[in-house]
Amino acid sequence: MVGVNSIYRMTYQLSIGIERKKLEMNDSDAKVILKTTCPKGHRVTPLYSREELRKSLERDKLQFYCGECESPWEAGPEEKANISKRLADGSL
Repeated sequence: MVGVNSIYRMTYQLSIGIERKKLEMNDSDAKVILKTTCPKGHRVTPLYSREELRKSLERDKLQFYCGECESPWEAGPEEKANISKRLADGSL
């Protein structure tokens, strides 16, 4: 089995456990894969475009969904701030 690191050559670790993996497409079309944990402790990896993230953060309505719990939850203030900062400085 091929490891994740060899499949995705460019991986960036963010300070609160969010991970970005750049897919092979134009930057404007690139999707961002976030790694987070639901309130019950399940690992979740939502996929967003940068534009979707910007719009959600502008509305202050960034939500994730856990398939195991079958329920959504709102991203925390620290997580929203970190994602906003990374979008602004171009590292996400």
